[in-house]
Amino acid sequence: MRRLLLAGVAALVLTAFSGMGASASDDGQRARVFQPHSSLFGQSYREWAVDWFRWVAGTPTPTNPFLHPDNCGPGPNPHAWFLAGATGGNQTAHCTVPEGKGLLVSPVGNFCAGATHGVFTRRALIRCAFKDIETVTGASLKIDGRRVPHINRFFIVSRKFPFRIPADNIFGLPAQTTPAVVIGDFIMIRPLEAGRHSVVAFVGSPVFPGGIARITFHLRVVADDD
Repeated sequence: MRRLLLAGVAALVLTAFSGMGASASDDGQRARVFQPHSSLFGQSYREWAVDWFRWVAGTPTPTNPFLHPDNCGPGPNPHAWFLAGATGGNQTAHCTVPEGKGLLVSPVGNFCAGATHGVFTRRALIRCAFKDIETVTGASLKIDGRRVPHINRFFIVSRKFPFRIPADNIFGLPAQTTPAVVIGDFIMIRPLEAGRHSVVAFVGSPVFPGGIARITFHLRVVADDD
């Protein structure tokens, strides 16, 4: 399950475009996302990453968004909706999002928790979370067909936080609360205008069948009166 989650819980990545200079197109795509170190609806990226992980890994199996990626949705903060990651190969998902909501997505990364990995201090959890990241060969995020440049700028290491594992969870563990850390590239897309949009998250790694995990979200953004 740790490798299954690798696609959705973002990480330090090597990107072919990381050394290129910015272009006008880059600037346009930068404007479509909240930049690193921004205050995002009153929270930092590190706080949003914790909320995202609790949602994506803490939802019971029957509706878990990793297993059912059409189940995008809001976390505890009403200003944003979350998109899960791919679990290998090419996947598609369809999601309806209210207008005015940010969209948090994490193309590639890792996590570590006491109950799943047997380590409990923040230092040990971080060291554990970085394992296997060297297998990542590349990652990207596209919004409406255009790449967001330099996504490794969004890399974060979270604080140690209590993670509630529910009954009937994707780890196959008893319900419990355990310490955890999540690392990776978390990107908040600014609210999109009403209409049809696409978001594509990609990661390359030999841990996946065929060496890739790509998910295309087909989004329908609707106004409040729709």
